[in-house]
Parts: sequence; structure tokens; C-alpha cells
Amino acid sequence: MSDIGKRILVEGIMHLGDLIASSAIIGPLKREYPDSHITYLITPGMETAIESMPQVDDYIVYRYKSGGDIKGVWELSRKMKRGNYDIFVSFDPRDRTAIAALLGAIPVRIASGSVFGWHVNGFKRSFYTNFVSLSDYDLDNHLTGEAFLESVKRLFATSIKAEDRPCLKVSEGIFESLQQADKVNLQSGSYVCMCLSTVDSRRSWPIEYWVETIKQVLTMLGPVILIGTKDDNDLAEQTEKMLPESFQDKVTNLCGKTSLEELFAILQNAKLTVNIDNGVGHMAAALGCPTLTLFPTKNPKRFLPMSDKARAVTPKKQGEQITLEQVLSEVKQF
Repeated sequence: MSDIGKRILVEGIMHLGDLIASSAIIGPLKREYPDSHITYLITPGMETAIESMPQVDDYIVYRYKSGGDIKGVWELSRKMKRGNYDIFVSFDPRDRTAIAALLGAIPVRIASGSVFGWHVNGFKRSFYTNFVSLSDYDLDNHLTGEAFLESVKRLFATSIKAEDRPCLKVSEGIFESLQQADKVNLQSGSYVCMCLSTVDSRRSWPIEYWVETIKQVLTMLGPVILIGTKDDNDLAEQTEKMLPESFQDKVTNLCGKTSLEELFAILQNAKLTVNIDNGVGHMAAALGCPTLTLFPTKNPKRFLPMSDKARAVTPKKQGEQITLEQVLSEVKQF
């Protein structure tokens, strides 16, 4: 496909962690098309993530609505037409974005089977000029980033290299600004980030276990920064209050108090990030930070961040709780 043009539009209508995992495809695309201009199609709120992906040139924001939006599809098709794209590529095919690409006169519209395992019916496939199946690819035993790379390999007949990994990068000036504003009164590489919350209560971990883990981290590795959204703040505050007073001044709670760009800068400069099966692990790993992710219910063979510095903790038996001893043992490895 190397004789095709160089303006590429990548569908990125997905959750933040998955969007970050998709950045692994940029290296292979740039090798196939060295002078290409790569644009991502994203939902609102994902702009900072795209701006932090090296070699991604631009993005289009699409307010994707479940249940149909004819006007939105038409407006998106106009944006696509104005972008004069040569290739539209999707790794999780959707009717509306495929129709918009067709109406937007993008000549080459290619897609793979969903990297998330969703069924892609014949109706969806009909909007693409080329479609490759992933039915013979074991998604459950490959990381999400690896699935993206397998799709690129099949769609573009290109090679995959060991360095093709999810990648984010933010300016060190962001971290310096946080230090100057006393938002982070710590030196780069001196602290551990911890995200205690997950959106699914079935994947939560007992608060008393978090308290003991934080005490261990403070003793062995240094100060702790609690990170997350404003919805995570209550758990962070409760956990902090349960710590002995002698430990509390070594913990900084920044849940809901940073922009996404600031959070990226904090993760980029951390010595370790500990989290429980959420997008934070993918952010940290893509920023080069070692990660320890707890997986109470999901399969780390599929959902662990794609990094040599990523480690996972799972229950000893399915349906059981991850024990405190398991996590403390892993923390000691760092």
C-alpha cells in the first residue's frame, strides 16, 4: 500500500487508556509513509492525549452520540472532505464514522476486526474498501497495544519492531511550573504516584490494604502523590486520614486538582505508579514510568500496559481478593 497518498485519518473514538495504547501504531505508519500527515479522530476531552503523542500532527473532535446522529455524521463528513485525506483507518469499526468517511470522499477506507473483540457485521464492512479479520488472533492472550500493532501489520503489510510501543511526552516545563506553584513540592524521580480508585466497584481494593501499602511505599521508596479525578477524592481523603500522623505530611492528594497535561507531567517524573486496573497505568507506562497494576477481575495478558517496566498483581485464585502480602511483595521489588 506504499503507493497510496500520505494524509492519514485514524479513528480514535475510544476510552483514554485504549487511545494511548493505539499510539503504538504511529511508528509503523511513519516507517511506511515517512512524510505522512497523521490526524486522529477523537471525542471531546482527548485533545491533551493526542497533543502529547509524538508524530501525531492534528486531530478532529467528533461528539459521538450513542443511538444515531445524522446531522453530526454529515458535519463530520464535511470536515473529512476539507481535510483531503487519502486513507481512513479504523481498529474498532463504527457505522457512523465509516459512513462519514465515505461521504467525505476518502478514497481508501480500511479497517480490521475490532481490537476490543466486538463483532463487525457485513453492513459495517461494506463501507470499507479493505477489511481484514482478526478472528484468528487470540485477543485474550495479547495486550491491547499488541492487537493494534497486529492490525497495522495486516492492513498495511508492514513490519513491527520491538520499539513500537505506546508513547506520550510532555514538556518538562509543565513539571517545573507545578514546582514553582508549590502544587508539587518534590523533585523529579523522588516520589511514587498512586491511584486508588476504579470506576467498577467490583474491582476495588479494601481501604485498609491501601493504607498499609502507602505506609510501605513511604518507608521504602519515598513520598506519595495520590492522583485521580475529583470523583476519586473522597477515597483519597479517607485513606490519608487513616494513616498515622507521622506519615500524613509525606502524602500529597492531587485528586481532581490537576489538568490532564499536569497529570502527565507528574507521572512522567515519578519513580513508580501504583494503580488498580484503570487508564492511569497506560498513561504512566507510555510516559516511561514503571507501573504496578492490580487486576482483581481482568486478564493482565490483555490489559496490562505495553511496557517492559509494567508489572501486574492478580488474585491467587479466580474470585478471590488480591492479598495485601502480594502487593507488598511486589512493592519490595522496586
